[in-house]
Amino acid sequence: MNRIITLLACCLLLVTACAQQRKFPDQTGYISDFYGLFSLQERKSLDSLVTAFEKETTAEIGVVTVDSTFSSREKFESAAVDLHNAWGVGKKGKNNGVLIVICNDYRRIRISNGYGIEEKMTNEETKQIVDTIILPEFRQSNYYEGTYKGILAIMKEIR
Repeated sequence: MNRIITLLACCLLLVTACAQQRKFPDQTGYISDFYGLFSLQERKSLDSLVTAFEKETTAEIGVVTVDSTFSSREKFESAAVDLHNAWGVGKKGKNNGVLIVICNDYRRIRISNGYGIEEKMTNEETKQIVDTIILPEFRQSNYYEGTYKGILAIMKEIR
């Protein structure tokens, strides 16, 4: 009887875990502009910047733009972290990835740091980059400039 109960409990946990697993779109490179926030030239510029940084440091920086179908407003923060984990941004074993998730529909941005990054750039420093560098540009609809300057600030912190 105990085996049946244990088996049923395991099956229930497996079904629950599978039901909660989110399906994310595939990455299109370091810059996945699903929302269409950047021009082709801007995407290429951002991609060149983070590609060169990855070659220099092995740290990976990704940028993804999404719309409101990505998640609810309330679950945006956790969905951004889930996406970071699902895509595996950063080198395996080093956890040295940063994912910038931008949702223009919600006017929200979330920077998710891998555990290996947190030694060099704290969550407070990340918040400061968002508040003082990225958001002032975004408020002026300068999304490329805000993202570019934000990436430069992140790179400076984790070099």
